Amino acid sequence: METSPEDKITLENGGEVRKAGPHLVTIRGIVVPADWDEKGKIVAVAVSTYDEVEYFIENHEKEKGLKTVIREEVEVRGIVKEEGKKLIMKVKDYRLKPSLMSEWNSKKKKPKIK
Repeated sequence: METSPEDKITLENGGEVRKAGPHLVTIRGIVVPADWDEKGKIVAVAVSTYDEVEYFIENHEKEKGLKTVIREEVEVRGIVKEEGKKLIMKVKDYRLKPSLMSEWNSKKKKPKIK
């Protein structure tokens, strides 16, 4: 499907995403904390993509699940809207990508205790 230039948002790093609307967007990246309360509890998360663009996750049911996978690689589908210079995603679904570190740890031999 072709898109015209006015259908896209150009990011500061030169990347482009489609403007918010009825279009589902898929992103891949790492779940990172985006905001904390006064006690240090994570209250908001974002997905930081490999080109260092952060998509703040809109607060709803899917965000709760993403809070449990901080620092994990995910693939997220949702609708993106732009508020000022922030990209905010309303998540439709997401899936955890297999982590290379988890795979490496599972292959590592456990030390023998004498």
